Amino acid sequence: MEDFKKKFTNIWYYYKVPIIIGIIALFVIVTTVVNKVNEPKYDHNIAIISKSNYPSQEEVDRLKDVFEKKYGGECNVVIYNVALGETGEDDVAISKLSLDLGNRISDYLFIEDLDKFLEVTNNIDINTQGLGKEFDWLKDCGVDELWLTTRIPEK
Repeated sequence: MEDFKKKFTNIWYYYKVPIIIGIIALFVIVTTVVNKVNEPKYDHNIAIISKSNYPSQEEVDRLKDVFEKKYGGECNVVIYNVALGETGEDDVAISKLSLDLGNRISDYLFIEDLDKFLEVTNNIDINTQGLGKEFDWLKDCGVDELWLTTRIPEK
């Protein structure tokens, strides 16, 4: 038993930093995997891209309910509070929006300035459905002045 204690003490003396780093790395990996497994899965993602014309929380909840009734499944709504093409915008919000568009996360996009959106995204493939106020099923969802668009499926 004393021989084991001596070996452990010797190993700890020479390798404590790599052992501690290994334990921390293992903890980070396990935590990341557990969080990814427990992350909610949504059937539909909705992005609202507007600097000043976005719905209240009650309207967002109503929008989710309307989409869930119309298309089934669970919906998630993300608001990107940005004015596209303007200087001084929040880099984090712009990065998240870019990630969303690049990875085709959101199926439905509500866009305040459609022309500016198409300009800054180099005419990204979307189907423009119309203004929110043109759809009776979107009434009281706070998206009356936003353009409803859908992503064109990848070929």
